[in-house]
Amino acid sequence: MMSRTKAFVDTTILTDVLLKPGPVGDSARAALGHFESTELHCYAIKEFKAGPLTNFAWFHNVLVNERSFWKSVDRLQRVSRTLQRHLTSTALEALREAARLEDTRLVDLAEQYGPDAKLDTVLCDRFRLSLNVLIKKAWKRRRTVTTDVVGALACYDEREPSEQRGLLDCAPRKCSSEIECSIGQEMKQRPSDVRLLLTATNAVEKAENRRRGAALKELLKQRGSLSDKQCRHLGDAVFAFYCPDDAVILTTNIVDHRPLARALGKEAVSPDDLVDPDTMP
Repeated sequence: MMSRTKAFVDTTILTDVLLKPGPVGDSARAALGHFESTELHCYAIKEFKAGPLTNFAWFHNVLVNERSFWKSVDRLQRVSRTLQRHLTSTALEALREAARLEDTRLVDLAEQYGPDAKLDTVLCDRFRLSLNVLIKKAWKRRRTVTTDVVGALACYDEREPSEQRGLLDCAPRKCSSEIECSIGQEMKQRPSDVRLLLTATNAVEKAENRRRGAALKELLKQRGSLSDKQCRHLGDAVFAFYCPDDAVILTTNIVDHRPLARALGKEAVSPDDLVDPDTMP
């Protein structure tokens, strides 16, 4: 029977808590409340910054550069037809969260922007400001979501996003190439676990698993350091590897996490599983 008192938190939960103030965020926070203790690995912070936070910042910067709400939305629509179409989903989430302006009164907007201000300009500025605050606050709170933060990465500089001329920059998003990958270095010490993760990965054919499988095979070769790209491709396998034996992985991506966790005799649960604790595996 897996412990129901300790959770090992993945990047999806961290993202929901920090960037989604509405019902999705509430669900993630409620899930965390089911456990006596919660752990966050620094790998999740790296994933959070390189993925969701960077994508939110991307749309923030589109608003800054376009200086028009309508042009920014048009840019988003055009991106949806390119190889960067993955940005669309996250940017739409950013747009949704930035739209939480329930307490904003029209009379206040008229006073701030003047009676002749165009709606396009006002919307662009309001959404930009809202995203700016959300992104900066999310980064500052990253280490407060769980009761503990573990797994410091010697190869990763956890630097806060910078701002120049109104543009947000989430660099560095990659680990230093001059220091051996901390994740790879530790996973190499347990090749039997890596093999089990590789078997579970190869059981489901999809692009993400092909990339993960290639990175796991590289670990088994015991040659040199993983590149930043290979480290990122390990993804969900990292959480299965590092999750303590007395904890469960808490994630919204249960489909990918569960087989990897079970390969190592562990378990993954989602916030939905915790609505009724009796349904928890």
